[in-house]
Amino acid sequence: MNKDLLEKTLLYVKEKFENDYSGHDYYHSVRVYKLAASMCKKENVDLEIVQLASLLHDVDDYKLFNGKAGSCTNAEAFLKENKVSDAKIKTICSIISSISYKGTDTKIPESIEGKIVQDADRLDAIGAIGIARTFAYGGSRNRSMHIPGEKPRENMNFQEYSASNGTI
Repeated sequence: MNKDLLEKTLLYVKEKFENDYSGHDYYHSVRVYKLAASMCKKENVDLEIVQLASLLHDVDDYKLFNGKAGSCTNAEAFLKENKVSDAKIKTICSIISSISYKGTDTKIPESIEGKIVQDADRLDAIGAIGIARTFAYGGSRNRSMHIPGEKPRENMNFQEYSASNGTI
């Protein structure tokens, strides 16, 4: 990706998430970008698609922007404004709409680029950072950290997952 587009994308993401305390902040997007870029070193992929999709992957997240799951409105507008080709926009939006966790309704991206971005996003959801992000998200939604006796719910579909009030 050319340096100008990279800088514009980083600035856009930083502005979009400057008041985010849910764990889906600018730094999360940058970590996903760096993880995805490192995975690309061993794969034959369109690096620009991976870079843009990884940086923009949360700008339309329904949990953060009260939108519809699978929407790509913000990312698409940004990409068009920056004269990214329609073919790349279509691919990037396909990746963005398929990587978000949706319970048992979660899709596996079709392209290698999408799989890389999804894997990078999942990697940022594990370990110490992932645990911290989980509680940051729950706190940002005024959810209890833990309710003794309440067992974790597993195998929820998208409607059940999105309606859940639990943090863990």
